[in-house]
Amino acid sequence: MVYCIAYGCNNKDKDRERGVRFYRLPIGNKPLLKQWLSKLRLKDPPLSQNSRVCTQHFHPDCFERDLQAELLGTKPRVCLKADAVPTIFSFVSAKLDRVTGKRRKHIQVNNSHIEYKLGTGKF
Repeated sequence: MVYCIAYGCNNKDKDRERGVRFYRLPIGNKPLLKQWLSKLRLKDPPLSQNSRVCTQHFHPDCFERDLQAELLGTKPRVCLKADAVPTIFSFVSAKLDRVTGKRRKHIQVNNSHIEYKLGTGKF
């Protein structure tokens, strides 16, 4: 079974119907692999030929254009550029609010910081 190893991502093989594609970690390219692992922030990542990251973690400019498909009017192949690094993630951590002592959730989306107080339904 193919699945995305990125934190909080639930994309699996069945999501291919929605256009989700999976890409292997660059095991043979150590400098690039180090960049990928740094961005993934996994403490003990499963490093094997079966470890994959899905399309949702890459910016559109990380993909190559399929000029042949564009010229022939066929379905384009979705290929990563050789130097592409996944950069889109949702890292979530729960902390206590210093004033109220209630739990709150910090959500980072595309380098923006959003605070959501649990139990209140307010940001």
